[in-house]
Amino acid sequence: MLEEMRPAALPETTSLLSPGVFHGKTEKMRKLLIAFAASLVATLSVFAAELQGVVAEVDAENRTVTLDDGSTMPVAEGVDISSIAPGDTVNIITDDASGEITEVMIAE
Repeated sequence: MLEEMRPAALPETTSLLSPGVFHGKTEKMRKLLIAFAASLVATLSVFAAELQGVVAEVDAENRTVTLDDGSTMPVAEGVDISSIAPGDTVNIITDDASGEITEVMIAE
């Protein structure tokens, strides 16, 4: 009875659960997923901007930094701005979506 139910396209010794039956398709899918994940990581890194400027004012209470060009940027929660002061040249990384400073370092 079992022999009658077996599809004609598969040899008797092969079942759908046998290793290797779908190997080519799963290998292609794995490569496709790896490529997709790599492109996603590359895309996410695009949403950050880096700039350098001279600090004109640090407002710790309102969590903003103003540069000498007049631009004022909000600072994300958890970013320490206590070590920067007016006159410091800083490297800043901002989140393009929110415009917040996500990292600030005194330039060397």
